[in-house]
Amino acid sequence: MGREGFRMEQVNLGREALELLRLYDYDVIMADARLSDMASGEFLRQVRMSGASVPVLMLLDDASRNLKVLLLDQGADDVVVTPCEPDEVFARLRAIVRRSVGHASSVLRMGPVELCLRRRELSVHGRMMPLSGLEYSLTEMLFLKQGTVVTRAAILHHLHGADGEADAKAVDVLVCRLRKKLAKAGVGELIETRVGGYILSETTRASRQPAAARAGEFGLGLGQEPAFA
Repeated sequence: MGREGFRMEQVNLGREALELLRLYDYDVIMADARLSDMASGEFLRQVRMSGASVPVLMLLDDASRNLKVLLLDQGADDVVVTPCEPDEVFARLRAIVRRSVGHASSVLRMGPVELCLRRRELSVHGRMMPLSGLEYSLTEMLFLKQGTVVTRAAILHHLHGADGEADAKAVDVLVCRLRKKLAKAGVGELIETRVGGYILSETTRASRQPAAARAGEFGLGLGQEPAFA
């Protein structure tokens, strides 16, 4: 999961997952349909009753594939029958996450800046910009939630999980580093500071790259581990 850019927190019981949902925001839930402490339909019902808008992907074993339609009707956003190819699961997870925040394409753009979610690449004016793992994760989060203020607490949890020891200052340092790289590429004002966090917005005036330079040119897992073919 980590190699595909997913940071997962795994629990084994539905009630443990529901408790985490009360404390933190997640991009997606991937849950085994055979929970030991509650029926999958009840789990989906409680997720929706909690007010959480987080999308849910359910995993079914081949013997239970007849439950697929029922789970979709009960609130699942997608259902995958295992065993299956891991690439399919990762693609479905990426699609669910981007659709949940209103993006139809896996390529997100803002002015001269382009983020490819599938390849995990950021480019400015057509040139790829090298990023560290944390820098990419932050950029991805801001792009997916563009137009919305993302709090430092949400960024910390996204980057380090519930047990992370970093503090809000670490977020500010990371943003500063990312801004410097963007400024060098000609878009230094892309990330705007707001009360409590940061925002990537169409209304944010990106600095223009000099013409001469342009001419030369830039989770939450639940239940058993998925069975992949």
